[in-house]
Amino acid sequence: IEQVSAQADAYARHFDRATLAVDAKQRFTHLFQVKKRWLQSELQPFLVDLVVGTTTMDSLLAKYTRTIQNLTGGEKSYMAKG
Repeated sequence: IEQVSAQADAYARHFDRATLAVDAKQRFTHLFQVKKRWLQSELQPFLVDLVVGTTTMDSLLAKYTRTIQNLTGGEKSYMAKG
């Protein structure tokens, strides 16, 4: 069983990868319920198994998230579309 974790504000939460939704839309919905804003490096462990065939990490992020540019040139943040 592989576990990944997310730090949301002042606490860390662990997920068993087997309990995450197989459907990308459902998975993003769940992740954004846990934490409103994510860095790509934080999201990547939760999405790696959805990257198959012609689906890329960038295409998943483009379809299900809104990109927030970091004005200081750091890593981009992502929020739920809507």
